[in-house]
Formats: sequence, C-alpha cells, structure tokens
Amino acid sequence: MVQHGLRFNDEMELNGAFNDTAPPPFSWNSWFEGSFQDSLKSSIKADVGFRALLTRSHNQLNYSLHRKSNLDGWVQGKEGVLFEKSYIETLSGQDFLGVDSLLSIGRGLEQVNDTLRQLGIDLLVVLAPGKGHFHQNLIPDYFEVDTSKTTNFDLVQQQLALYQIPTINCRSWFDNMKVTSRYPLFPKNGVHWSQYAEFIVMDSIISTLEILTERRLPTLGVNRHEVNDFARFFDQDIEDGMNLLFDIPDDSLAYPGFTIEDSTNGSSPTVLTISDSFWWDMFNLGFSNSIFNEGQFWYYCAAVYPESNEKATTVWDQNYRASIERNDAIVLICTDANLHRFPFGLIKQMRYYYDMPYLP
Repeated sequence: MVQHGLRFNDEMELNGAFNDTAPPPFSWNSWFEGSFQDSLKSSIKADVGFRALLTRSHNQLNYSLHRKSNLDGWVQGKEGVLFEKSYIETLSGQDFLGVDSLLSIGRGLEQVNDTLRQLGIDLLVVLAPGKGHFHQNLIPDYFEVDTSKTTNFDLVQQQLALYQIPTINCRSWFDNMKVTSRYPLFPKNGVHWSQYAEFIVMDSIISTLEILTERRLPTLGVNRHEVNDFARFFDQDIEDGMNLLFDIPDDSLAYPGFTIEDSTNGSSPTVLTISDSFWWDMFNLGFSNSIFNEGQFWYYCAAVYPESNEKATTVWDQNYRASIERNDAIVLICTDANLHRFPFGLIKQMRYYYDMPYLP
C-alpha cells in the first residue's frame, strides 16, 4: 500500500499492452449502480504497488520451474530456442487456406501487378522466412511436424512464379546461408529475422528495385559489426513479452554500423512498403525515409506510418489512389506464418479503388 501511494521505488515497467488503470470518474448514478465500486476495485488491483516486480517474479518462477509462461502461443524448443507456435503450425499446413482460395489470390495479384504496371509502378514481393522453418531441427519432438502436407507457402510461391511477379524468396535463400553466415540470421529469443539479416535482405531489395525501376537508390553501406552477447531492439521480442525477472542468455548477435549515401540527386524512386511486422525494425532504422525516398509503411495494408506516429491513420483516411500513385514501386513483405492473411487486403482495395473486375 505504501508503494502504491508514494511510489518511492521506481519499477521496471511491464512489456505489452495493458488496460488504463486510472481511477474512474465519480457519479452518483455509477455509485448506486455499483459500477463505480467495481471500476475502482479493478483500478486499484491493476495499479497495486510492486505490481511489475510481483508479476515478473511469478512469471520467472513459472518459467524456471516448469518452462511455462504467461505469454500465449510461445514454445521453447531444443537448445533453449524460443518459437512462436504459429511458425511451427504453418509447416504442417494447419493454417492452409485451401487450393481455391490460394489460386484466387494468385489471379488477384496478377490483376494488381498489371494495374500497377499501367500506372508505371513496379511490384516486388518478398517472402520472409519463418523461424520454424529455419530452425526446424530445434522444434520440440512432440509437434511431429508433417512437411508432406501442402502449405500456403507452397502454393503462394507457385502462383507468384506462374504470374511472373518479381519475388525475393528469402526462405530458400536463408536455408542456403544457414551454414555459411558469420552471425545468426534468427535470434534465439526473438520472432523475426535478426538485425544482421535485415541488412542482407535490404541490400537485395535495393539491388532488385534498381533493376525493376531502372533507377538508382541510395547506397546502404555497412562499415562495422558490433557483436554483443545480449540482444537488442527486436532481437528478443518473445523474451520481452514473457516479462521475466532475469534475462534469458542470448547468442552472440551482430549489429551493423551503417551509412546511407544518396548520390541520386533527388531522382531515387519513392517506394511504398506493405508488410507484416518483419518490416518494423527496418522502418525504425529509417529505411523507408532515407532509402525509399520518404515512402510510407502500410502495416498489414491498414495502419499508415509515419503518419500514425502522430495520429492514428489508416489507408482509408487518405486519398487512396493518390497514395498509391505517388510511388514508383511497392514492396510487399510477408512471412510464412502470415500467408493465410496475404496480401493483407491489397487485392480487395485495388479492386474497389481501380474498378478491377472480381475474379473468383
């Protein structure tokens, strides 16, 4: 109670989203209805003194003794590697959309690509690797992964090739780099590719866009690698969500020191990125702004950044056609575990705003 009232000891905040714990406004109506008392009780309970310490201690005990966590959907694999369960389930086709739906997506993307070409806009799809596929040998045996079943990745990859949509297949590329890479391409305690891997991917995206658009982009240069035995940025996002008291040991991870040199004299293409969370760290590194000529980031083709940093903005809050046509290229990024949501509503949006006919 003393800590709740005086806050004489600063606590490490909990990671994640939590409901507002501010005391409810008083009114006689809410008092007599009993809703004020219930809300006040919830507020006090949520804001109890040492709440973060108590929560982290509870989580740590569960993890240390039972390898359990309050974080939904996580799995600890062999060698202590953490996975998000959906990246394992997609390997056995548990999220498979069905052949008809995936063939329809292929036809829809061909429509989108054709429409964009008529507007002078190039489309590039980046199939980001999933940690479950990359570290399949470290998945717990009780999952009994059956890779003989057809998956979303199988058919999406096939459809992109069939309709000749420019694609960077990072999954097979990462498989080839797994043994030769100097530093980890996936962190032990995170969901996404490592920051080291991001720079490798970004270099390939830049090169491919230069070929597609026949224009130069700013040069991304790496001049050093700072190697740490503790993860930074997004490289421990699973662990962060577990809200433990003590850190889980990390692998040695490399963090590039980089420069961005723009010798294009203002002629570099403007690039829109539509992606799941695999673009977040690269967006935070300034790639959309400095390399993609102040291009927007449409998170799941819905929330618009950087605009949403100031005020929540969606693609429907702006002039859609103008927001598309200001670009010279669009990069569409999706990891294997999100292919059941691919391409995040882009086909429906383009059909609506550009009167593209519906193809079943």
